[in-house]
Amino acid sequence: MLADQGAPERSDRITHGGLDFRSNFHVDAGPGRHLRLPAGEHPDHAFDSASSGSVVMPRDVDNRGADQRRSASRVNEPTTPRNMPLVLGYREIARMISRLALEIADGRHRDEPLALVGIHTRGVPLARRLAAEIEKHEGAMPLFGTVDITLYRDDFGSPRFDPEVRETELSFPLAGTRVVLVDDVLYTGRTVRAAIDNLLDFGRPSRIELLVLIERPGRELPIASTYVGKKMEARGDEDVQVRLSEIDSGEDEVRIVRREDKVPS
Repeated sequence: MLADQGAPERSDRITHGGLDFRSNFHVDAGPGRHLRLPAGEHPDHAFDSASSGSVVMPRDVDNRGADQRRSASRVNEPTTPRNMPLVLGYREIARMISRLALEIADGRHRDEPLALVGIHTRGVPLARRLAAEIEKHEGAMPLFGTVDITLYRDDFGSPRFDPEVRETELSFPLAGTRVVLVDDVLYTGRTVRAAIDNLLDFGRPSRIELLVLIERPGRELPIASTYVGKKMEARGDEDVQVRLSEIDSGEDEVRIVRREDKVPS
């Protein structure tokens, strides 16, 4: 079975471990020696007659076959948001909200009313959680409100815009109030600009601050956050998707997803 290196190679195919091999597969059997499997012979039955009949196997052939099968399985597996990278889980989000609540409380001025205003949609449950955390630390629940930006968007009225108007609820006077706008992701800044325009139609707060769970690059307006849970990078064809148990099925999580894979809100 010891073959001369200059012998013509045969192209007969054999199978092993579910994979096809050609019978001219060479095995390194020592310096200047190569083993070629005869046509139809199973690799497990290849012997080197010059080495007392010891079995000679292609290096890592079984491991390589398993790796190829696993690789093929991954290629055929559909890419969905559930198997895109998990950036934050519910424990990390809970710790982040506790930290942000303390940061808000530390910036409080004496005798200045504090209001947390959530931007629909996911800014609303985030603002509620923050208000509950502040109450635990301060002993008093801050004011709470919601704003909807639909009618204040700069693409309102465009043919591609399909509005869904939600409630803006501000049941307290804004004058002299410190307002913390709350949203899940800060990206272009256009959502925040629209929310500020909505607020100012109701009154003139003493100051407006911005809290976001996630901040990513890509600002198109001069908007900056005051409080940030986490800063992260994402490509132009990717979205940072925040899912919260009050609105979405399952646990809280943050993932980076391709736009075509994003789960509809």
